[in-house]
Amino acid sequence: MNILITGGKGYLGKRICSALCEIKSYNVTVTSRTSDSISNLPKVSVLKVNTSEDNLNKVLSNIDVVIHLAALDAPTCSKKPLEAIDVNIKDTVKWLEASKVAGVKQFFYFSTIHVYGNQLKGNITEEKLPNPVNPYAVTHKCAEDYVLAYQDNDHFKSYVFRLSN
Repeated sequence: MNILITGGKGYLGKRICSALCEIKSYNVTVTSRTSDSISNLPKVSVLKVNTSEDNLNKVLSNIDVVIHLAALDAPTCSKKPLEAIDVNIKDTVKWLEASKVAGVKQFFYFSTIHVYGNQLKGNITEEKLPNPVNPYAVTHKCAEDYVLAYQDNDHFKSYVFRLSN
């Protein structure tokens, strides 16, 4: 199985890459703004990708699964909300559309518990209504909605995972 991970050089991405590399039948490729390799993970291929310039359909040829982690962090989203829209929302839609066209079988989007707002105490379940209150949370919630819309409207297997610390 061929797996592509956007944002695979980040904190979570490296750990997912490491776990997937232990499964011999998985070929893992990571997209990055640079072509530097990932230390300690020689089996992982790194592909330099610019979502504004590169043909994502070509990048995704022969890919079975996309794990989309690439996003701006909370402080950067607060300082640069328009860039947050470009990276966290528009780039997610670009990856979704290219994945669908390229015949990717599954698309996994990693979001954040912060879509529920600032009051993150107690037991928070998916029954709680989202209340994103900052650019980081708003852009992740919007990207989630696109991922789910692709699943509902295009019958494209796409999933959202909301993570917390």
